Amino acid sequence: GNCAALIMILSAALMAIFLPLREPILLAFGASANTLPYASSYLFIYLMGTVFVQLTLGLNSFITAQGQSRVAMLSILIGAVINIVLDPIFIFALDMGVRGAALATVFAQCLSGTICAVRIARTPILRFGKEDLAFDGPLSGSLLRLGLPVAVKNVIISIGGIILQSIVNGFGMAFIAGYTATNKLYGLLEIAALSYGYAVTTYVGQNYGAGEYTRIRKGVNTALLLCLATAFAIALVMIAFGRPITGLFLSADDPAVLAQAADTAYRYLCVMAFALPALYLLYAYQSALQGLGQTAIGLIVGTLELCLRVGFALVSGAIGWAEGLFAAEVSAWIGAAILLCIVYYRHIRRLP
Repeated sequence: GNCAALIMILSAALMAIFLPLREPILLAFGASANTLPYASSYLFIYLMGTVFVQLTLGLNSFITAQGQSRVAMLSILIGAVINIVLDPIFIFALDMGVRGAALATVFAQCLSGTICAVRIARTPILRFGKEDLAFDGPLSGSLLRLGLPVAVKNVIISIGGIILQSIVNGFGMAFIAGYTATNKLYGLLEIAALSYGYAVTTYVGQNYGAGEYTRIRKGVNTALLLCLATAFAIALVMIAFGRPITGLFLSADDPAVLAQAADTAYRYLCVMAFALPALYLLYAYQSALQGLGQTAIGLIVGTLELCLRVGFALVSGAIGWAEGLFAAEVSAWIGAAILLCIVYYRHIRRLP
């Protein structure tokens, strides 16, 4: 209950801060006169729904921590699929454009959150009432000490993404459209990794508390194999069918611009597909360390990802190398995966 209250308070604060500042922030990160109205419209709708989006993530974590990882995975899967289905309907069929993309995202997250809320209501150990929402200082302090390192890491990664997007904005509308189309698929690419990550955190945390260190090692090794197999399978599908899939998120009056955007989207998708195993290993090792209580490593990992992502992007922007922006994203995955792998094995060797 206190965790849910903290999520709502912090989300409302973020909404109140960023709503009036959204256009100056977008301009500071490179939005052009052509793209600003679209970006501002998207951000307005997303910010209005941010409380629901963040609460959905929290409810999903509650379910995962209780051990119902299958339900948590299904709620994320359903949300991602609904988002993908609604995007072309809202954008094209209802002619809502960028606003439709934002509404589809918020609606899909709300649906996912509703699934989680129903499950929590049916699980006595998770069900909480008004009295549980009452502020408890020591308890909230403990939650913040555990969660803030991960939150700061995510903020750092998000800042890197914003800087990267500001550089992307300098390569023209066709490139922006193709790059954005592939990024819309990112949630689908990582959905299994997220689900494996929730499962690994729960599994490792429970066995760490029980002192079953051998089970931790076996469980993590199994998770790594599953992650690699899943990443390779998804990568093959994306490489084989990437063009028609990304085409669902593209439209332009000029056929030449559309062709250029489609080519950009597919090339970026292929780069992501080849690096997907690194992303899945990143989630597995990171989740295992979180289950072991090592949340502070997230700050170091987030900083490393920021340096790699922004470094590649700045160099690419300076020399006009558009394809370098694709490497900026995946280099962050690879670098973080290597660091987390080293830290995990150093930590696990210290256990009996």
